[in-house]
Amino acid sequence: MVRLGSRYSFPLSDKMEVSGKMEMFWDTGAFDFDRGLLGDASVELTRKLTEKLSIGVATKFYAPIQSLNDGRKSTWTHGLFVVKSF
Repeated sequence: MVRLGSRYSFPLSDKMEVSGKMEMFWDTGAFDFDRGLLGDASVELTRKLTEKLSIGVATKFYAPIQSLNDGRKSTWTHGLFVVKSF
């Protein structure tokens, strides 16, 4: 699999940060999937609670860029996360 994309991250305040990425990638067709060009993008908003604990929300979009006949469709995923640093 070959990937090409960009990532970004910047602070909104001393406790909030937004980050994200956009990528295109070539799937070589392993595990009986079609070969093809796909893309994904994600955005995360993170809030620092303490020096070692953060929480956040994330959303991700994934889609075939070209037509595939293996059942893969465009999807949205949303979630919450907790980060504990040691």
